[in-house]
Amino acid sequence: MTCNLLLVDDHSLIRAGVRALVLDIPGYAVVGEANDGAQLLELVEALAPDIVLLDLSMKHTGGLEALRRLKARRPQSKVLILSMHTDPDLIMQTLESGAHGYLLKDTTATELEQALAALRNNERYLSPAIAHTVINQALHLARNTPPPRHSLTARQLEILRLIVRGK
Repeated sequence: MTCNLLLVDDHSLIRAGVRALVLDIPGYAVVGEANDGAQLLELVEALAPDIVLLDLSMKHTGGLEALRRLKARRPQSKVLILSMHTDPDLIMQTLESGAHGYLLKDTTATELEQALAALRNNERYLSPAIAHTVINQALHLARNTPPPRHSLTARQLEILRLIVRGK
């Protein structure tokens, strides 16, 4: 079964290069191309792609905003960010906004194929070059996040204490 892709980048040369790489990978087809976030939203409704390859830096509607709107409209589409940005906060924002993977634009064709295969198998993918950044950012956030407050009433806490004591 063919996995349908939608390419979204405001540079036509980049789209052409990615399209050529995808066409060399068996089992994938490029069903459409968009040059900004607004066009992406139109095409995703019409084409129902399995995977969207999305650039973050685009004119008009940027990639992060387009990602949020896309996930609200068609949450079942997997999103692979294809970007040059390595900023930890930006990467975390894209993942928190629903991206399933993040691939740097200086990647190889083999890595693109690995990323697409991961998303196709309902897995996530991060470029090895940024994986350490994401892990460090997640650890930093975990250390600086206060423990969750419980929402039990005083009476519920009392009952819980009694249960723990075996009563």
